[in-house]
Amino acid sequence: MDGIAGLAGWKWLFLLEGLPVTVLGVVGLWVLTDRPGGTPWLTEEEQQAVRARLSSERRERESVTS
Repeated sequence: MDGIAGLAGWKWLFLLEGLPVTVLGVVGLWVLTDRPGGTPWLTEEEQQAVRARLSSERRERESVTS
């Protein structure tokens, strides 16, 4: 691909290697949620376990900083 569109071969290599990662990152912004309640792939029991773990970590951090 050396010389296509005026780019050297090594520049094409960087573009082609970076394209899948960039697409995956953008897709991840829409697919991944920041709360356990909005995750369709977790069961209700798993969501409750994640919520309990997060709240215990919050309490632990608050007690250490106080």
